[in-house]
Amino acid sequence: MLDLNSHITRLKSSVFAKQIGILSSGNAISYVLAFAAIPILTRVFPKESFDWLTLYLSVISIGGVVVSLQYEQAIVVCKEKQEIAKLFFLSILSATIITILLGVLALIVSQIYTVGVILEKYPTSFIFYTLFGTWIAAVYQSTMQALNKLQRYKLMSYSKVLVAFLTVFIQFILWQFPLAVILLALVAGHVFGKGISLFLAFKQCAILIKEALNYSFESYKQLVHKFSDFQKFNLVAVLIDRVAFELPVFLITLWFTESLADYGMAYRVLMVPMALFCTSYSQVFMRKASDLWNEGQDIRPLIKKTWLFIGGFLIVPFIVLMVFGAQIFGVVFGQEWSEAGKIAAFLVPFQWASAMSSTTSVTYSVIRKQRFMVIFSTISVVYRIGSFALGYYLGNFETALIAFSISHITALIFYNGIMLRYANPANKLEVN
Repeated sequence: MLDLNSHITRLKSSVFAKQIGILSSGNAISYVLAFAAIPILTRVFPKESFDWLTLYLSVISIGGVVVSLQYEQAIVVCKEKQEIAKLFFLSILSATIITILLGVLALIVSQIYTVGVILEKYPTSFIFYTLFGTWIAAVYQSTMQALNKLQRYKLMSYSKVLVAFLTVFIQFILWQFPLAVILLALVAGHVFGKGISLFLAFKQCAILIKEALNYSFESYKQLVHKFSDFQKFNLVAVLIDRVAFELPVFLITLWFTESLADYGMAYRVLMVPMALFCTSYSQVFMRKASDLWNEGQDIRPLIKKTWLFIGGFLIVPFIVLMVFGAQIFGVVFGQEWSEAGKIAAFLVPFQWASAMSSTTSVTYSVIRKQRFMVIFSTISVVYRIGSFALGYYLGNFETALIAFSISHITALIFYNGIMLRYANPANKLEVN
């Protein structure tokens, strides 16, 4: 019996590894495409255009997961098959309604200010690109989560490759034949690259929406009530968490404007492992952890194994980047980006710890104890503001980065320690 159980365990692990491999290969190809284009983009586009891109990516990172009211996360943890279509429909409906309302609000605000300028050097066109990009990001994320639940990993992988190709292709087209302000070309590439790629999953999306329209209004009321904790806790937690996550960009825009493009480039490079592997691992991890939890099994071994693998996988390249960051950036992106390499070196410990933690942080959603996410996300807002305020007060950007890294790693130790305690089903009654 022991040998049989051991064989079954190995078989399940191999399926798990295969699923991660499929998603990771798509992520790897897509990121290689996108990353290979950056050294060219940094040489043909003005550095200010990367300021715009950095701010755009930060805004949609927040809006893209908020406007769907977290129904896309509920898709992954739902138990009933018919709930997938309904939650998918609710996520897109919520994103559409909220984005339209935000667009109307932005239009009203833009008419109040002179010459239609809302954010000093950022024109109204940038605002509406950002709104449209937010809606696209929300629909795309909902689609990916539905495909994840349906285990359509190959389709997810193809879609990510197409996003990268189209984004870069459109950016170069707009550089050669600018239809708008050249500074918006990088942003426009991201908006339309992801938007057009949705057509790859159009058939599957159409099937889900068609199925969703067959259910009664009463069944949707019951579903909304059933997953109301995703609005009460997940939405609040994710909003605070994403604001905290992107807060450095907004604070740098306010206090260290000259470092915005460099910080954005540094962070984009440090996110390579996340894009290549950690995000895919997290998506499959969430489904695997959800299955284990629903079966009453302990999630902690899976969490620890994930930390060990991610941490070990990243330690060598991160150390190299910490030691030779400025030189690597100068060679790859051009000498004017050497400062970005120095910033990346300061952020390596922070990103190494974050990569491990973010891969398994979905555990809080799986065990439906999202209130802890709210607490820690709120704390993270405080120490981020404090770290950059300290740097601003001392007139030293590097001090802000060091304080930011130390405070974040300290918080992660407590955050994951609590998560480990409650990832044991034996503690369900205690937690409740």
